Amino acid sequence: MKKINRREWLAGASLAALGASTFSGCGGKQAAEQPAQSEAPLALKDYQPRSMLHVPETRIERSKYPAIDFHTHLSFTDRNSKPERARFRAKPDDILPVMDRRNVQIMVNLTGGYGAALVESLNYWQKPSPDRFVIFTEPWFNRITESGYSKFQAEQIEKASQMGAKRPQGAQDTRSLPPRKRHDGPAHQGG
Repeated sequence: MKKINRREWLAGASLAALGASTFSGCGGKQAAEQPAQSEAPLALKDYQPRSMLHVPETRIERSKYPAIDFHTHLSFTDRNSKPERARFRAKPDDILPVMDRRNVQIMVNLTGGYGAALVESLNYWQKPSPDRFVIFTEPWFNRITESGYSKFQAEQIEKASQMGAKRPQGAQDTRSLPPRKRHDGPAHQGG
């Protein structure tokens, strides 16, 4: 008698189970168990799934240490208006008490906009509360197909920085750094 390994045994058992279910479905009994084809599918609004995950829930109302919410979208740019306009999802007076209750020290708005919308976002969020809100600029994507876009975008980032849009912590303007030293040791001589 040939020995079989676990993989071969599982493959054979699976085929046997498949064959048994197919064979048992050949009788008239299965047709009676199937719902009628005329029933409408379950509407999404009527779907009420039950969670199979049953674990204790721990609610943390306030962080132990001051937190920075580094990924927020407090505003968005209305690209259809000329010039671009910022649209705000909330008011600073509504957000600040929630931040205080939850111990969120700073919120970083990743969708601060560009051009006129960026100026609006800076004036709305960052200038009144510079220690609580940080505004990032966005790429001017609707101009990406124009020639000279790279230079234009670099200029816009520089203007955004001059207007007060923040750089990420640790980011440096490389123009102020000294030139790198050349290493002429044996590892750098190509041999």
